[in-house]
Amino acid sequence: MSPTREEEIARRRARIEELDRSLDRWKDTSMPAYRRTIQLKHEQQIWLDSLLREPRNDPDRKTESEAKWYQSSPDIVRRRQIVLKNLGLPAKSLCKLFQIQRVAIPQQWEQRYGVTSWEEAYKHKKAKALVQKMISTDKKKR
Repeated sequence: MSPTREEEIARRRARIEELDRSLDRWKDTSMPAYRRTIQLKHEQQIWLDSLLREPRNDPDRKTESEAKWYQSSPDIVRRRQIVLKNLGLPAKSLCKLFQIQRVAIPQQWEQRYGVTSWEEAYKHKKAKALVQKMISTDKKKR
């Protein structure tokens, strides 16, 4: 017998909490294990989001656009989720959240502009426009 929608939601939430505990344990020890745990957590969040989301008129279109959105690296998915959960916050505050959540900045920015954190990128004259554009694009993905 397949689980009900509510049972599945509860199971996914419990798995996410378990992965959060794993993230705390792996945070300072093993980078591959830490990255894999992040990836597993995001996969669970994707499933949970799809269970909680109301069905649309065209389910095929929804699945295709979600697949493209979530094909990115775990850091990009995490950044997008933070933006979507905090739509009312300005870019500067979102940069602070990215730092707290340890979202990596794009490697190109480190090479081109010499910035190593989101807050530095926001303060940098040229990188600031890129940060704002990235956040506004993520906000439109809802």
